[in-house]
Amino acid sequence: MNSRPDCYGRLFPSLATITHEQDVTGKVFGYRIAQPGVVSGGHASHVDMRAWDECTACPDFDACYRLSAGKLLIEFATRA
Repeated sequence: MNSRPDCYGRLFPSLATITHEQDVTGKVFGYRIAQPGVVSGGHASHVDMRAWDECTACPDFDACYRLSAGKLLIEFATRA
């Protein structure tokens, strides 16, 4: 059985619940939405390069990245 790290499949933050005025992060990627409403008050995205370097050195990186991307896409597709 392959033992995977706790962060496996969590490179991107979840989109299941959109949060405003606070950082939303995955292991590597994250975002912040400044204000809710019809007109966006701004947003920012960020990448933790130290975490990225750790992830790309991991032997499970390829499968983890694919799972992370799949989860992100399905959460985006099913957002209300």
